Amino acid sequence: MKRKIQSLTKKLQRKEARMKTVPSPVRKVNALIKDIHVPPAVRKQLLYSEVLTSQLQEKADAFPKNSKEREVFHKCISGSTLRKYRMLHMAKKILPARLKKTNSKSSLLKSDVKVREIVLKQEVCQKVIDFFEQDDVSRMCPSKRDYVKHNCIKKQRRVLLHKVKDLVSKFVKETGIVLSYATLLRAKPFWVVAPKSRDRETCMCVKHANFEERFNKLKYAKELKHASMNNLLKNTRVMLSLTTA
Repeated sequence: MKRKIQSLTKKLQRKEARMKTVPSPVRKVNALIKDIHVPPAVRKQLLYSEVLTSQLQEKADAFPKNSKEREVFHKCISGSTLRKYRMLHMAKKILPARLKKTNSKSSLLKSDVKVREIVLKQEVCQKVIDFFEQDDVSRMCPSKRDYVKHNCIKKQRRVLLHKVKDLVSKFVKETGIVLSYATLLRAKPFWVVAPKSRDRETCMCVKHANFEERFNKLKYAKELKHASMNNLLKNTRVMLSLTTA
């Protein structure tokens, strides 16, 4: 019975401590500059500091324990600038308690959506690599400096001749393995990359760029049934050859 009374007394004391009226930012500023002549600009800056501190304290108390928002808040408040000017001890008044350490370096501001990892067989992965290394799919860069390094593996860089989206049907037709565009893109070897401006064998003038933009707009408006611009050009060549024959 005695222990229960002590427990209830402690609970009551904690509740009363929480219910104590906290002085407003204006009262805090007035107490700081009491009997001191302070310019209005300085007083306004002090008031802004107190209001901002009060708002941060309110937000810190509202975050759930060990939540991602609490972790982000902790990182934002305890920055290098506070350490530089030796103000971290003042910020600790509003900082939430230290979070449990995780194995990952940082999980801040990352999406909660988990990407489904599709594990492909070794044979399928090898066929994907062989497909992307074909000369009609990609070309090898000639320079010795044109290499890509990933996980201590160095490979000569290869440049794609077509978009991966346009290569899906070609891959299915040649290998007989049905893979989606997303899966084929993930399985693509890291040394096969999209071409940069210096890797292109075609011009990048405004005329041809506008042509591709117009094709994309017409395709979006469902005015064209062609899957890609290459298919459109092939069909146009066939139609021209039939009309001239």
